[in-house]
Amino acid sequence: EPLSIEEYFKLGEPLPIAGEYSKDLVLIRSIMHNLGIDPYKVSPSRVYTVEELKERLEEYLSELKSEILDRLDKIKALRDEEASLKAELSTLEPLKLVGIPPRLLKGYKRLKVFVGFMRADPTERIREVTDQFEIVVKEVSKNNYVVVVFTKVDVAEDVFKVLQEIGFTEIVVPDIEDYDARINEIKARIDEINKEIERL
Repeated sequence: EPLSIEEYFKLGEPLPIAGEYSKDLVLIRSIMHNLGIDPYKVSPSRVYTVEELKERLEEYLSELKSEILDRLDKIKALRDEEASLKAELSTLEPLKLVGIPPRLLKGYKRLKVFVGFMRADPTERIREVTDQFEIVVKEVSKNNYVVVVFTKVDVAEDVFKVLQEIGFTEIVVPDIEDYDARINEIKARIDEINKEIERL
């Protein structure tokens, strides 16, 4: 009666390459466990020689590693895309609170528009350096505000210094026409990404 793989590893002195086979065996056992396969309930279709087993094992493991790496690469690419979309969403949703279309937040010649996050309402501080400004402030969360400041170009530098003193973080205004349309598009794509990852 031919010996099982486990008996080959138990009887006598180990072969010179037993360590290599042992690692492969551990990998196969791990895969079978993850797939819910009971090795004691699997009947081999035939018995292989050591050389045949070595050749088939190396071929199988090579294909398996290649497939796993390919899946991991795909998952990483999807996770990176998801992170990028969530970062965009974290900007769009506060901007939507401002209530001003994106196209009106940039592109002026005589006006400077500052759009960003701040830890406090800067209105009174700006008023100390100029009264030539318009401002919209919306609270996003505790000590976190989204702010839009319109001011004349000739006082823009003074206004910017004030904003910096209160922790101004600029928001790059996106090239979109409608907040809701892009937000819905992002959320739909994130759902698709999660489903793709589940299928992998």
